[in-house]
Amino acid sequence: MTETHSGPEIFQRSGEFPNGTDAEYPVAATAIDYYKNGPSYLRRHLPLWLSVHVQRAIAVLVAGVAIGLPLFHYLPLLYKWNMRRRLLYWYGQLKALEASFDASPSDLLEKQIEIERIEDAVSRIRFPLTFTDQLYNLRSHIDIVRRKITSRVNAPGRMAAE
Repeated sequence: MTETHSGPEIFQRSGEFPNGTDAEYPVAATAIDYYKNGPSYLRRHLPLWLSVHVQRAIAVLVAGVAIGLPLFHYLPLLYKWNMRRRLLYWYGQLKALEASFDASPSDLLEKQIEIERIEDAVSRIRFPLTFTDQLYNLRSHIDIVRRKITSRVNAPGRMAAE
């Protein structure tokens, strides 16, 4: 359009048409860019329908990378948090059991059954090697609570009181 109509004619000077400065109808920025630089690389080498799909695919890909890169930073942290949460659940169960026999020392046999249930459940948990030390710490704490319960069951003052 520029090659054909930019020259001088009867009603216009040279370079006056095509014109992007119409006061009545504002021209879009993409149209001005098109007038200055011509069609984009994709539009020159691909059909219009295909270039539109390629541009949209590129936009989605760029957005996906912009969202995905920070996500790759947080995925290991989220994984660690999930593994730690699984361990903390059993620590909560163990703490509640210990608090219950500190508050009411009766029914220590039920508490022994409960500690065995907790230990059995913890022994079936599967963790990656990096979390094995924390799993062994939990098992040692279970053993400490079991020894507390056993010492209270076998306490001589307890037998004399009953």
